[in-house]
Amino acid sequence: MQKAVLRKRLIVSPVWFLPLLALCIGFWLLISSYRDSGIEVAIHFSGAEGVSAGKTKVIYKGIQVGSVKSVVMDSELKGVDITVEMDRVTKKGLVADTMFWIVRPEVSAGRITGLDTLVSGAYITLRMGTSEKSERHFSGLSDPPPMGADTPGLHVRLKTDTLYSLQRGSYVYSRNLPVGKVDDYRLEQDGSIMLDVLIRPEFSHLIREGTRFWNASGLSVTGDLQRGLSVNVESMASLIYGGLTCGTAESLKETPPARSDQVFTLYKDFADAEYGIPMTLQLASGDGIVPGRTKVMFRGLKAGIVRSIDINNDDFHTVTASILLDPRAEKILRESSRFWVVRPQVSLSGIKNLETLVSGAYITFQIGDGERQDHFIVESSPMPKLFLRPGKRFQLEAEDSGSLGLGSPILYRKQEIGEVTDLQLSAAGESLAVELLIYEQYVGLIRSNTRFYNISGFRLDASLQGLSLQTASLDSIIAGGISFFTPGNGGQVAEGQVFPLYPGREEALRAGSLLLTLEFLQGGDITARTKIKYKGITVGTLVRTWYDPDKDRVFAKAAVQQRFSRLFRQTTAVWLVKPKVNLFGAKHLGTLISGPYLDLLPGSGGPRTRFAVRDSEPRLSAPVPGLHLVLEAERIGSLKKGSPLYYRQVEIGRVTGIELGPTAQMVWIHVAIEQNYIPLVHRSSRFWNAGGVKVIAGLFSGVSVETESLESIIAGGIAMATPEEPGTSAEEGDHFLLAKEADKDWLVWSPKIALPQKETVTEQYRVQAGKKKKKVSGKEKR
Repeated sequence: MQKAVLRKRLIVSPVWFLPLLALCIGFWLLISSYRDSGIEVAIHFSGAEGVSAGKTKVIYKGIQVGSVKSVVMDSELKGVDITVEMDRVTKKGLVADTMFWIVRPEVSAGRITGLDTLVSGAYITLRMGTSEKSERHFSGLSDPPPMGADTPGLHVRLKTDTLYSLQRGSYVYSRNLPVGKVDDYRLEQDGSIMLDVLIRPEFSHLIREGTRFWNASGLSVTGDLQRGLSVNVESMASLIYGGLTCGTAESLKETPPARSDQVFTLYKDFADAEYGIPMTLQLASGDGIVPGRTKVMFRGLKAGIVRSIDINNDDFHTVTASILLDPRAEKILRESSRFWVVRPQVSLSGIKNLETLVSGAYITFQIGDGERQDHFIVESSPMPKLFLRPGKRFQLEAEDSGSLGLGSPILYRKQEIGEVTDLQLSAAGESLAVELLIYEQYVGLIRSNTRFYNISGFRLDASLQGLSLQTASLDSIIAGGISFFTPGNGGQVAEGQVFPLYPGREEALRAGSLLLTLEFLQGGDITARTKIKYKGITVGTLVRTWYDPDKDRVFAKAAVQQRFSRLFRQTTAVWLVKPKVNLFGAKHLGTLISGPYLDLLPGSGGPRTRFAVRDSEPRLSAPVPGLHLVLEAERIGSLKKGSPLYYRQVEIGRVTGIELGPTAQMVWIHVAIEQNYIPLVHRSSRFWNAGGVKVIAGLFSGVSVETESLESIIAGGIAMATPEEPGTSAEEGDHFLLAKEADKDWLVWSPKIALPQKETVTEQYRVQAGKKKKKVSGKEKR
């Protein structure tokens, strides 16, 4: 009989593990559902155009953070209640001062906003608040809210009586550069309008306490029929969308930087904002006084301007001129200061103030002292003449006096620095001795090499080179005058030093010039005023021309400024530039109006003063930056200097010159590769003539027309290609054969070559034939 086996019974049956596992899974799903579920918020809007349940999203900084669940009318039928499910990550931002608004496409007279919603539809966006109070019910905004005080930049406010055409988003300009925007505006209790302006952080240093703001919206037209009309507009954007401008007067640039929330006045235009110190001047008549044009002058310097004129209600019907003074002239506002109106005067003694016939009358003054005063009565008596001031006397020798007389001014840069004190004929009567006084503070301007010249009257020269009218001032036309200049640094001079007096400025300039003798085959295109230029800069002029019957040539004497004398060497080339029209185009058409001129190509060797002038420029140009190569060909075809050189139809260089080779068997075509494209050229590169048009026609294939560019059809051109394995880079002065046409294999080459960034070329090269032995790449030259 078997014995029973006793086993210990488990307290918990394994069957119970399944319900326990299900309980854990359910608890985990419950936690996950809570964690992933959104937060429902209610937003009330006045309208919900473009908002749809289940479709419209809530976007924050470009990322979706929620979606619209339902859109229903509110109980009063005055708006809509939108239920939005927000992502749980936004919980901290859903506070009492959080703001919501709807972004829709907006098209106005200056900008287009919300353009992305044309495709995706309207969406709701928000600005997170900073409150610590949680909130789930919000009132939506109809427009985007103004930027917060924590937005980087300078926040200032502008006070104005009218909004003009400004809008939210209108730009603030400084020197035509947008430096900020109008953030918001509102109506104040006193009826004024306050604009909130945000200046970008990088421009906030431009705004000082002395800065002024003025309206730049639309067009500003000022003036009248007498002084003309002035039309001002800041930019096309401000013309359409509105804008305002700010600026700081030179005298106020050292004022403290503007504070945050500082209030400024917004002026209606630039003229209204112009800074100055106001004063008034009572006159017997407003004859010749033009608002906005008549100036207040002091010894040739502008100290203010007349802003307006009003008729006084007194027995004599006088007028009062309102003047805006330069802040630097504030010291003239003293009770003993005196004012005069300077107008042209004609009397038996002569004509005075002749310059006012052109510039108009002006107001001048004599500085006084005493208490501050800002209203004055103009003086009726003539302005007193300045007494003779201390200084040094010098002597000038002249052939004649011209219009000079006692008291004639000595001018330097149109500023009077002295006067003529005596005129006497020499003992032999061959010359005139002119004594002049240089005022003490200007004596240092006179040096041992100073050149004086007569500016009495005026000199009029007219030719194809232009119209030249020489006069220092209208006053000097009648009263005469003398001016001077000092070339370089000269030594000090003692009182009584004698200088020559030249008839005019040109004669004085030529006194130290390099004189050249130029030979021409024909003289029909030159005059005594034909200019000599180098790189567009005038370096000299022809001063005299004549015909030599013995040599049957025309000769000219030219005066060149000494600082350009190094340009004229033994190998320097000089040629006449005049209009040229041919099948390749037109050149130098400007000379049809200005007249021909002489150009030059500097050479080497010792100085030279006699040149035979060529009829055209040399075949080889001056060196230009880049890699210089020589292409050898049997004929040049339609190539010429300036023809382009292409790589994959992109211009990478130009032909700089054409000449025969040393043995006259080949033509040498000099080309310059631009610095940025030098890595494209290797000794394995191939060059071919790309001028004209290549036409390939077949019965079944049709017609194919090939050309590098439209320019190469007319002016000729060269193309090049580099093989897949370029090999050694080309060097300065390398020679290549120029093929008549491209090989088919060359056209499919497409090596990968890294091009450097463009850099300033600091060295220039010049290809010189025969300087070193050249290696010819390509096929062996016959």
